[in-house]
Amino acid sequence: MQEAKSKFSAFSDTGRFMSAVCYAEKNPDSKIDEDCTDVVHYSGGYFIQLMDSGIFKVNESFSSRSLDEAETYLFKEIINKKMNDS
Repeated sequence: MQEAKSKFSAFSDTGRFMSAVCYAEKNPDSKIDEDCTDVVHYSGGYFIQLMDSGIFKVNESFSSRSLDEAETYLFKEIINKKMNDS
């Protein structure tokens, strides 16, 4: 359990806020929603969109008003599954 928390913390610490415009310029292949104002980008090319409504959007399946919840979902449901499938 402690190892999982450590991995999550290491992942979460890589998150950096950037404007959606700047992120899209640097990552032209990424799909950013029109109502996205900012992006939190992480090591490995992962990102969470901050919408103009204040919602953090991970993907079409999950969004939250809490960045912590969005990061936890991203890490557990997407990254961990990819690591375990490898």
